[in-house]
Amino acid sequence: MKRKIMKIGLAAMVLLIAATLVTATLLTSYGEVRTTATVRQSIVFNGMEDGTPVVHEFEVFGGCCKCIKEIIKNRACIEGIVDLQTSYLPDGDGIITTIYQVPEFTTLALNNKDASWNEIDGDGIEGELVFETMKTEFDYELNAIGLAVDTDYSLIYYADPWTGNNPGLLIDAFTSDGTGTISVAGSVDLGMNLPQPEDDNYLLGAKLWLVLSDDYDETTSSMIGWNPDDYLFEHNLISYSDCNIPVDCHLAQLLGVEITDDLVIPAETNIGLIFCYGFAINIAPGIYIINTEAVPVV
Repeated sequence: MKRKIMKIGLAAMVLLIAATLVTATLLTSYGEVRTTATVRQSIVFNGMEDGTPVVHEFEVFGGCCKCIKEIIKNRACIEGIVDLQTSYLPDGDGIITTIYQVPEFTTLALNNKDASWNEIDGDGIEGELVFETMKTEFDYELNAIGLAVDTDYSLIYYADPWTGNNPGLLIDAFTSDGTGTISVAGSVDLGMNLPQPEDDNYLLGAKLWLVLSDDYDETTSSMIGWNPDDYLFEHNLISYSDCNIPVDCHLAQLLGVEITDDLVIPAETNIGLIFCYGFAINIAPGIYIINTEAVPVV
């Protein structure tokens, strides 16, 4: 009887070893992941993913300048570097191309000022306006504190000289809360670039003020009262470009910084560009083709 049990135990052990050997022989992989990647162009110039040229046509007199607005996008997870190379047909004698990089956002500090137009700091009366520099609409965020409580205010483009209607514009209107605070975001179609040529500050930029609504006439875009202790004034002059409206060469200089080297585009970022073409007064009449290509720098 004991010998039989021993034989059964030995047989079970042989089967176990055999099963293990079979498993080791048959197992060749624990699995796999198979991936298909469709690669898309990372940097898109002029909205064309395949590099197809965007054609602009305009007539210009010698001695004049024309500007074009474009967007270059970096969809990659790392920064991209491009060389903007311009060529001319026929040759570019008599044509100067200047390219400006426009910041996506403009931040304007607002503050109250004394009778000598010096800013008053540290009194808790201040604000900040952030807007997209070049867009079809004036998209903004406004935060202001220390204002009169429960009072109607107007954010205006004040175009010198007095009364500010040269041409001037009501951008938007608000009501402060019970603590004298305004915190809003909005989108307004201004229908114009800032500043405007009629503005005495045109060569420098536009003034944006936050004033009492009772002191401003929206119909005439004019100041009709003067209570500066309750206003917030611009820290510096600003510029804005409505993408539906052409931009002249002077405004382009206010909006952006001239590109003189390779353009570095941060990851997942859009950059506004303005291309300005200056034509010599003695340039020969005819048709000129100006081509600017965004060449990768790797």
